[in-house]
Amino acid sequence: MDALLLSLIKLDVPNTHCVDASGRLTRLAFTSTKAVQLTHRFGTILTMDCTYKTNRFKMPLLHIVSFACTGATFTSAIAFLSAKMIEDYEWALNTNKGFMGNYLPLAIVIDRELALMRATEIAFPVAQMLCQWHICKNVMAKHRIGFTEEDWQTFMTSFSGVMRAGTKNKL
Repeated sequence: MDALLLSLIKLDVPNTHCVDASGRLTRLAFTSTKAVQLTHRFGTILTMDCTYKTNRFKMPLLHIVSFACTGATFTSAIAFLSAKMIEDYEWALNTNKGFMGNYLPLAIVIDRELALMRATEIAFPVAQMLCQWHICKNVMAKHRIGFTEEDWQTFMTSFSGVMRAGTKNKL
């Protein structure tokens, strides 16, 4: 992690970090000048997801992504955190706001990570939406038992239709 931080500094990549009392790196966030430009131009919706224990240092990685007008995704910012706690997420989100010059998106899409949801409410007072992919994965993981393959496909088609349905006023 220290080598990554030194590389970011050497390459003049926008970054910020925290260290503990013993000098150990506990948080690291970075972006790029191009990501800042793209976020200002297209970042009306930010999608956030955090992996856990997928790197050698067992530090959660928060990936903040947005979408260009073509539908292509781009990374807005990345943050390595010491834990998946509200304080860590809040630090990362406020750091991202700082990178972006306090730019606020119109909406945030996240999974049901409760600490991230709470930190998002604090740092980004905008609409929050749950990720449809995560919702479908949870439905498949918890409710598939007892369905035949044909019944499951029928159910998922109907469920997907409900997920895409308009509000009562728009029907």
